[in-house]
Amino acid sequence: MFTAGGSADGLTYTYVSPSTVTGVSPDAGPTSGGTVVTITGSGLSTTDQVTFNGVPAPFEIVSDTTVTTTSPPSGAPGTVDVTVTGPGGMPSGSFTYLSGPDI
Repeated sequence: MFTAGGSADGLTYTYVSPSTVTGVSPDAGPTSGGTVVTITGSGLSTTDQVTFNGVPAPFEIVSDTTVTTTSPPSGAPGTVDVTVTGPGGMPSGSFTYLSGPDI
């Protein structure tokens, strides 16, 4: 039984609002990875994982509205999803991998 008071059959629970991603900055970096990226949005303090096109990336929760991460290497240039996973859902933004200059 769910109630507005926050219990179900005697167990307590916490309602988690849906997470959102409103920005990824910078939104591009080299295919070699290593770009420090700031993700902004809401409900980000419960982030469990950040991925770039499904590849897990190290991250740090700064606040409920900010997470920083570092882009992992990519085998090819192109735009990928940056997905933040947590109990509030799996919102995403985009990041574009750029090939280096020809030498």
